[in-house]
Amino acid sequence: APGITPEAPEIGPVRSARLYFVQWAMGFGGMYVHAGGSPQALELAQSTGAIVDLDALFRASSIYFRRSVERAAPHNLYTGTPELASAAAALDEGEFSRPDVGFLFKPDAPESDRPPSQQVSYFFLYKEDDAGWQYDPATNSYLRLRRGKPARDAATGEQLRAKNVVVLEVQEAPIPGDPKGRIEQQVIGTGKARLFMDGVEREVTWRKDAAEAPLVFVEASGAEVRLNAGPVWIVALPTLENLSVS
Repeated sequence: APGITPEAPEIGPVRSARLYFVQWAMGFGGMYVHAGGSPQALELAQSTGAIVDLDALFRASSIYFRRSVERAAPHNLYTGTPELASAAAALDEGEFSRPDVGFLFKPDAPESDRPPSQQVSYFFLYKEDDAGWQYDPATNSYLRLRRGKPARDAATGEQLRAKNVVVLEVQEAPIPGDPKGRIEQQVIGTGKARLFMDGVEREVTWRKDAAEAPLVFVEASGAEVRLNAGPVWIVALPTLENLSVS
């Protein structure tokens, strides 16, 4: 619905699909926007009815994308909310009816309960190529860092921020015989996760019962986690040992 998220005239760079991206997208039931992808990803994206598939490299879809002259390919493919709204109108089959999609929310922790600081850092493959978050109690949000420096939106110059950061541990392995050495992530099933919210770290479990099923976060009691209203940033690491908190 219009108005849920701000209008963004420039979204990108749009990159390629992987099987686990498509499986995650299917759980949200939206339009999945990508530029080509691995053979397994393309096969699933084109065959499933759980998403609206928008592939920039498919000739009929190219009208919804543009190349930036300021960046080198493949990091220069962009779209925007007006183009995506047009694509949704042209491709969509009807009203969205997935009552299972979406997270549960709660009010923010009161200011008096928020700790003065918290720093979260993690890496995917290489320790020196880390990302992280600095907790800001005044806004009760997390400010994104990349290699220790503020990560800024290229269009606005503002530091990226999220109200909730969830770090998942997902098993991964190289795809046997893949000519490009791609990896596969096991994103269907269940696993350990850490939730950073209100300046506090919580141990939770992630669960996704099937490709079409939503991704949910569960407390030890079995109840679904309630998040703070606002952006939710989800990270998938091969091991929680790559995560450090101070």
